[in-house]
Amino acid sequence: MYSLFHVLTRQHADEFVPLRCNEQTVKRLIGYFEDLVIEHKLSAFVLEGRCLDGDPSREIVRKANLTEAANKFYLFSCDQDCSKRTWKAEVTDNLVLLEEREFHKIETGPFILVMEPRFCGLLAACQIPSRANHHSKSYEMVWTSTRMWSSRRLNICWRALARNNRRSAGDSNPY
Repeated sequence: MYSLFHVLTRQHADEFVPLRCNEQTVKRLIGYFEDLVIEHKLSAFVLEGRCLDGDPSREIVRKANLTEAANKFYLFSCDQDCSKRTWKAEVTDNLVLLEEREFHKIETGPFILVMEPRFCGLLAACQIPSRANHHSKSYEMVWTSTRMWSSRRLNICWRALARNNRRSAGDSNPY
């Protein structure tokens, strides 16, 4: 079975060019997509795949807000036997939880898809095997979005990603 990242980069290589980034950048960008749904109260269809790790109190509140705002929310994650898992998502009318024992072998990075009549956004990431001298996780990521209105969050997201890529390339100019 292939991850969403691998399917996108293999079948749509002309449209998606992977960008290298760190774990913090991937989490921040996923958060921007979630914030769009929550803050704009988009009645969106949301597919998200991730390990249920992180600060339990913060993550539970964030997922509850996303579940309340979304029209339908499908959360793909590892099962309760995962050693990295720190919290449990509560299933509701809007939230469908799909747990997979082999999740970390299939999806090595998070993904999110948000669809609603005025906006569609997709982000998928794949963890790059770590080297001995790297302290943080590195990812390759692809993302795209279409929108019918100007979103400050996506503009911030795009600038942060571009800034991160320039730093990775050795450019000292922060803007």
